[in-house]
Amino acid sequence: MSNLFARPKNQGAGTEHLSTTKASLLVAVRSVVVGLAVTVGCLLSALPASAMPMSCGQATAVAAIYKAQGDVQYIFGNYQGASYYYGLARGILEAGCGG
Repeated sequence: MSNLFARPKNQGAGTEHLSTTKASLLVAVRSVVVGLAVTVGCLLSALPASAMPMSCGQATAVAAIYKAQGDVQYIFGNYQGASYYYGLARGILEAGCGG
């Protein structure tokens, strides 16, 4: 009797059609995206609750995270999503650093 709950060699969900190497790379990229999301959440929750604008250093850090998310979207062929995150990064830099 076969095990109905056995997972294929590639452990990532939705990667059954990929080779093991590509599936491992996709799982690693997904892990990076989750890490970026946690980092953005930590940065945004640490900002003061007042209406004071963020410093240029904070704006640069948040913009770098948005740019990295845009790069991930671009790698996966989601060009509209990449453009969205690049626009967020540019807007944060213009607002926080004045240029």
